[in-house]
Amino acid sequence: MILPIVLLLLSLSMVVLLVLPKLPSDLKPYLAGLPAGAAFLGILFAGWTSIRAGESLAWSAEWMPALGVNFDLVMNGWGLLMILLVLGVGMLIMIYTFGYEKDLAKQKRLYGFLSLFML
Repeated sequence: MILPIVLLLLSLSMVVLLVLPKLPSDLKPYLAGLPAGAAFLGILFAGWTSIRAGESLAWSAEWMPALGVNFDLVMNGWGLLMILLVLGVGMLIMIYTFGYEKDLAKQKRLYGFLSLFML
């Protein structure tokens, strides 16, 4: 059940980007990386015990039931490693690059692309 929650948290980062102009400037870098950090910790703590025991995390939802097509998410050890690398590096980039882009339009575009990268 953790896999759809992680997708929701990463999608939440797009919403955070929309309200960023209204937030104090010293909090912006941390709030921009917060959804990615929460997803990182959720995957780390929820997935680590299952995957260390040799199991895979799986989640499935019907997408087109008439055709028998499902939307499946499966995570094994290599998947966990890649997800943690992408989320960790993406979160650090979001926090680190905040000081470089002072133009609000460029900030939104940069963080939008970073959020899509992490999804």
